[in-house]
Amino acid sequence: MAVLGQGPLYHHTPPISLIYALREAMLIAMEEGLETAWERHRHESASADRGSRSMGLKMFVKISDV
Repeated sequence: MAVLGQGPLYHHTPPISLIYALREAMLIAMEEGLETAWERHRHESASADRGSRSMGLKMFVKISDV
C-alpha cells in the first residue's frame, strides 16, 4: 500500500498489450472451460515428456498425476 505523498510502490506501468493479452487469455479459458483446459495441458505435458524421453533426454522434475 502506498503512503500518501510517497507515490506508488511499483513504479513501472505494464504495457497495455499485456493487459489486452491477459484479458483475451481469460476469455478463451472461460469459453473452453477450466476442466477442458487442464486436460489439454495434461495431454500436452505427457506428449512433451514422451518426446523428450524418445530423444534420450531426462526430466529433472517428477511428473505427477495431479
